[in-house]
Amino acid sequence: MSASTLLRRLPVAGLTLLTLVAAGACGDSPTSDDDLDIVGLVIVNSGFDLVTITGLDVEGAVFVEQGGQTDPLEFLFVDQRGNRFTPRDADLWLRVTVVSSPFVEWVPDTPGGFTGVFRGMSPGTTTVRFELMRGGVGSATSQVEFGTPAAPFVVS
Repeated sequence: MSASTLLRRLPVAGLTLLTLVAAGACGDSPTSDDDLDIVGLVIVNSGFDLVTITGLDVEGAVFVEQGGQTDPLEFLFVDQRGNRFTPRDADLWLRVTVVSSPFVEWVPDTPGGFTGVFRGMSPGTTTVRFELMRGGVGSATSQVEFGTPAAPFVVS
């Protein structure tokens, strides 16, 4: 292939590559948090799924030792296409409700944040609910955008 032929084809190849990269990036997450159609939540520890919640189905559990804490956990929401994402809108935050608080305590990295650890307070089993909230963190006027059924937590 001559140099002039190569130079004529280079812009077409570059445009094709750019189109493929842009199309791939658009399919990974919702275009905005206003487009959210959340169907589930996944609790992830170092790339491994600990708990998967889809609709009313809960698979897995979180285990922590008394006096210890979990490794850092990440909470990823799942849309109808199966894409996992962390909401980007500053008005969205995670509310964590421990049903029996003497067993575990939630310690977020930042208030309302989507990462943090659970501390094992006393031996036993409890459940925890997660809600994606819209509004000021901790505000009584915040509204639930998405909520999960209770997920099991075990402290040994």
